[in-house]
Amino acid sequence: MPRKIIITGGIFLFLLLFLLIINGFFRENRLLLEERNNWREKAVLLAERLDRLETVEGLSPFGDTGRRELSLQRMEAVSLAFLPENRVNYTFSVLVKNHSTRRFKPAVGFLFLLTLAPGGEVSGADWRIVELPALAAGEAKEILVNGELSVEDGEELTAYFDLPGYAAEPVKAQVPLKEGSGLALFVPGP
Repeated sequence: MPRKIIITGGIFLFLLLFLLIINGFFRENRLLLEERNNWREKAVLLAERLDRLETVEGLSPFGDTGRRELSLQRMEAVSLAFLPENRVNYTFSVLVKNHSTRRFKPAVGFLFLLTLAPGGEVSGADWRIVELPALAAGEAKEILVNGELSVEDGEELTAYFDLPGYAAEPVKAQVPLKEGSGLALFVPGP
């Protein structure tokens, strides 16, 4: 008889512990769901406040998102000079215009240079940070960017200019270069 009571008591304790553990899981799950709902409500509230702030003129980081604030008007090679040891000295002219009704503080853009092998594969890459001057509303400024790049025989040089974070959509221009014509630069072979 005592053995039967011990077994019955053990089973009862096991079931009781099992139910307590299950109850703890359900309680913790309920608390996590409540916390998730609270954070979701806070996120919706903050998104609504941000939308209201962005409707106020001049507070949007990208300005009027329906059109570009800064745009790349022109990019061209001013000079290309071949140097010894397969190096090219370049100078690019970049014209940037402010289309907004507000003044832009000095910022940065990026010049990306890719060297393409005769098969069209990218064989090398280089980049430069370009300091953009302050631009008044409607003002356009020309920026000169110069530097040196190592290229191999028969490669083509392609340049991209990017103004990240200053336009509603990416602002890029591609200028393939050629010695003398400003269209494509082919490094002469031996």
